[in-house]
Amino acid sequence: MAQSTRERLIQVAHDLIMKHGLAAVGVEQVIGRAGVSKTTFYNHFESKEDLIVQVMKWRDQWMRETVRPLLRERAGDAPRAQLLAVFDLLDEVFGSHGFGGCIFIRASGLYPMPHDPVHLVTAQHKRNVVAWIRELAAYAGARDPAAFADEMAIVIAGAYALSQMDSTKHVAAIAKRLGNELIDRHIPQPRVSVRPLHRRGNANAIGK
Repeated sequence: MAQSTRERLIQVAHDLIMKHGLAAVGVEQVIGRAGVSKTTFYNHFESKEDLIVQVMKWRDQWMRETVRPLLRERAGDAPRAQLLAVFDLLDEVFGSHGFGGCIFIRASGLYPMPHDPVHLVTAQHKRNVVAWIRELAAYAGARDPAAFADEMAIVIAGAYALSQMDSTKHVAAIAKRLGNELIDRHIPQPRVSVRPLHRRGNANAIGK
């Protein structure tokens, strides 16, 4: 399916923002990279802030559609194993070429007022992440899925924030250790069922 002009503008803006940062990317830069006129841009977006809101929404949807399949690919269908794999995935993200931190954390810092449209989108993303973790934790048998989700979200967000100030390998290793401890505390290990030994005939018939 051909990409619409609006979708192309969002994609171009997203890629530029991920590479250069929100503050450094302007409307003219997006227009030039997308190869459209200023009139075309403003037919789709009222302002740079409006564009950023749409980029944030696109990124949130992309993450929700991408992360779950990746975790299933790495950890299978067991929800506890998927939660453990979150921190391996973070390690991969932190070590990827061009990683520059969390776009949502950076956006919420640039638009700190709670009523700002950009801030509202970043806050909704946080709620989406917490809801997903809570759902997965409930399936995994967490004693208090809501409390677990809040704590795990803080570990993940803290790792993203510190990854911009410290060695990403160091941060990822600490986040994984804290995450594993959190999972062990909230979610019991799955029980391994042991089949009873069935005997046929007399005692000497074991294994026959």
